[in-house]
Amino acid sequence: MDCDAKERKGSPLSFRVVVPAWQVAEYLGEALESVRVQPFGQWVCHVVDDGSVDETGAIADEFCRKDVRFRVTHQRNGGASAARNRALPVHGAESEYLVFLDADDTLAPDCFAWMAEAVRQSHPDYLEWGARDQHLIGRAMLEYFVRTKILYGFLWRGIFRTQVVEGIRFQQGLCMCEDMLWLAQVARRIDTGLCMRQKGYHYRKRPGQATARRTRRSYACQLEAYGKAYRAYLADPRMDEALRRTLRRVVAQCIATETVAMALYGECSPCAPLRDFMRAFKQEHLPLSGIKGRLTRFLTWPMLGAITALALAGAGLMLRMRRGA
Repeated sequence: MDCDAKERKGSPLSFRVVVPAWQVAEYLGEALESVRVQPFGQWVCHVVDDGSVDETGAIADEFCRKDVRFRVTHQRNGGASAARNRALPVHGAESEYLVFLDADDTLAPDCFAWMAEAVRQSHPDYLEWGARDQHLIGRAMLEYFVRTKILYGFLWRGIFRTQVVEGIRFQQGLCMCEDMLWLAQVARRIDTGLCMRQKGYHYRKRPGQATARRTRRSYACQLEAYGKAYRAYLADPRMDEALRRTLRRVVAQCIATETVAMALYGECSPCAPLRDFMRAFKQEHLPLSGIKGRLTRFLTWPMLGAITALALAGAGLMLRMRRGA
C-alpha cells in the first residue's frame, strides 16, 4: 500500500520527517508514535519500508491508515541511502524543514513546538539540538561543520531547510559514513545555523547495528567517504588556509581512529585498504613531483602517518597479548 499523497497546505512552517525502515518491527511503532503525538501538528512523516520481511511494513501501513500525515513507500531492499533518497522532496520549500529519524530511535516530546518557535525567530538554514547555544553565519558555519560533522556526522543531530538541500542525494553503495558524506555535500549551501541546548532526539544503541560491524568492506567505505568529504569541503569558497589545516587534521584523526578500531576489533587487517586509499589520495590531492612534492606530502599528513603507525603497532601488541592470554 502506498499512502503518499499531495502535500497538505496549512501553516507556512512545517516539518518533513524521513524514516528509513528495515527489519525494525520491534522499534518502529515507538518511533512513529513519538512523531504522531507532537503537539505541533504541521508535519508529514514519510516512512520507506526497505524490503523488510518482518512486520515493519504492516506497522507503517497501520499508522498511515490512522493518520493521513503518514506516508508509506514499500521498495526492494536497497540500503539506508536508497530509502532516504526515496523520501527526500524533489523540490524543497523555503518554510519546510527536513528531520531525519532512524526507525529504532524516538523524537523528544514537544520538540517540534520549540523548534518551530526558534525557526520563526531566526530562519536558519540549519538547526542543531543538544549543543551550546550559538548563532553561526558564513565561515563560522563552515568551520563548525568541519570540526563536528566529520567526526560525528549524525543526521539526527539537527534539521535542515529543504530548499537548501534540494537535489543533494545520499550516495548508494556506501555501507558506512553515507550520512557524514551527505553533510559534507550540503555544508556549502548552509550559510546560517542555530545551535540550542534542548534535546530533541533519543538515540537507541543496540547490538547488530550497521555502525557496530567492522568488516573490510565497511572500512573501505569509511575511507572512501572521508576522501569524498575532504574534496567536498575543499570546494567550498569559504575555505581558507586555516580551515584547510583544520580539515586535514580532523580527517587524519578520523582515519587514524577508525584504523585503530579496525585493527583491534575488525575482521581483517586495515593495512591493505589504508595503503590503497593513501596512494590514490596523494596522487589526487598532492600531485607535486620531485623534492618539493615529497616534502609537501610528508608535511601535509604527519598526524595520519604517525598516529596510524603507532596505532597499528599498539593494536598488534594488544592482539598478541590477547591471543597469548
